Amino acid sequence: MQVAEGSLNATFRAADNGLVPLSVQTWGPFLFIAHQPAEASLETWLGKGGRRLLPRLTAHPLQHVGTRDYVLRCNWKVVADNYLVRRRQVDE
Repeated sequence: MQVAEGSLNATFRAADNGLVPLSVQTWGPFLFIAHQPAEASLETWLGKGGRRLLPRLTAHPLQHVGTRDYVLRCNWKVVADNYLVRRRQVDE
């Protein structure tokens, strides 16, 4: 079956593929995405501190500071699993 470019295939169902709706809000140039709908707006949640902080964050454009390259002699999932496990232990 051929599907025209830009159209959705009628047989594709988001729920059957593990896709769920996301809550998306912007704050200045920043994008916040949550798995659950927010009970309050992002501006309300950030409060007075957010209103004071935003002008400082947007006064100058973000700049790329640096890049690090690593040679891994393993599958990337091994690194991700070990990093995530270590982070969970540190946070507890």
